[in-house]
Amino acid sequence: MFIFISIVIFNILMLIFAIYEYKVSWGKNENWCTQGQTLEPLKKNRKRSIIMIHGFGGSPFDFKPLALRLQEEGFTIRIPIMAGQNKNYFAYNRGQFSSEFFIAWLHDIIDEENERFDNKPYLVGFSMGGTVSTVVAQEENVEKLILLAPYYSLPIQNNTIVTINKVLGLIMPIVPKRASGQVNSDEGRNRYIPGTFIVSSLAFLQLNDLAIEARKIAPQLALPIFIAASKNDGVASFEKINDLFSKNTFTKIKEYPKSNHIMLYDYDFEEIIKDVVSFCVK
Repeated sequence: MFIFISIVIFNILMLIFAIYEYKVSWGKNENWCTQGQTLEPLKKNRKRSIIMIHGFGGSPFDFKPLALRLQEEGFTIRIPIMAGQNKNYFAYNRGQFSSEFFIAWLHDIIDEENERFDNKPYLVGFSMGGTVSTVVAQEENVEKLILLAPYYSLPIQNNTIVTINKVLGLIMPIVPKRASGQVNSDEGRNRYIPGTFIVSSLAFLQLNDLAIEARKIAPQLALPIFIAASKNDGVASFEKINDLFSKNTFTKIKEYPKSNHIMLYDYDFEEIIKDVVSFCVK
């Protein structure tokens, strides 16, 4: 009886939290946290766009430091909002989007950018954005692929946690995030704003479906790929990334040991930005 009452109280509190988050403003960063971003190039020297796909529970704000730098280099930057991943979507509605939906959605965006320029776009995916980007990149409709902490598996007990989630998700469909972001740097943690402070259990299971598909495709990709990853990542398994890509001759994997998962707001962010820019402009 005590357990039942505790679960009921927890779900009532989460409902209140979900309503509050859905209504509250994200302040001066509202634009970057709740709306897709298109940045026109500051120099007109590159006739190419870069598409950036943010992470699970994230937003275009995930990419802000990198996007502004690539804009300076003359690229057109497009950062769409991934459906069901941030406070734009009421927390209980976030699990309605299938892996097939995300794949078709990104295909359409890439087709639009291919029509804008003669040159194929570059594709940048962070975390879950890296997962869906991996799947879509097999179609050879992008010129280069950049993956930042791409998610293919949790670093520990992936299958166990997925199984537990299937059970607990039935009685606790949403739960609070354990932290505002996996960032080792105190300064970066203070600057970073997640797309939401709530995790949808069903949405996590759909992410796992995407990861299963991406793991099949990753070793077969045949385009220039740059991967930024960390052995200290508390969300995306570095070991799994290495297993999938270590024998792929098109891929360069670089480790950034001081960073956790939210790499563009952690200790190594300046080096990561420098390396990504170099990969894009050469």
